[in-house]
Amino acid sequence: MNITERNRVKLQELNVEIVRGTIPLFGPSFSMRLHLQKITSLDIMAKTLEMISPGTLVSMESVLMATDAGVIPEDELVLACTGTEIGLDTAWILKSCASSNLF
Repeated sequence: MNITERNRVKLQELNVEIVRGTIPLFGPSFSMRLHLQKITSLDIMAKTLEMISPGTLVSMESVLMATDAGVIPEDELVLACTGTEIGLDTAWILKSCASSNLF
């Protein structure tokens, strides 16, 4: 995701922290699917969330990433708004947790 300098400044003025990191449900399971031709439970979970809507999957991943990065404490209710390049189309209220505490 690329953020223009103008938008970065606007976000900083609003005290919005930008989090970049590894997508919790993508890395290891993608590697297993690609190299071992094995589907994992994370693949099934990600596809299930994506079937609800792609924004549902991204909302969950975003909260996990922000919690893993220490931007959001665990066990907080978080409003996660996500969308595509066209605009926001999904909003969920989720309880934050680190990806290691997902289950």
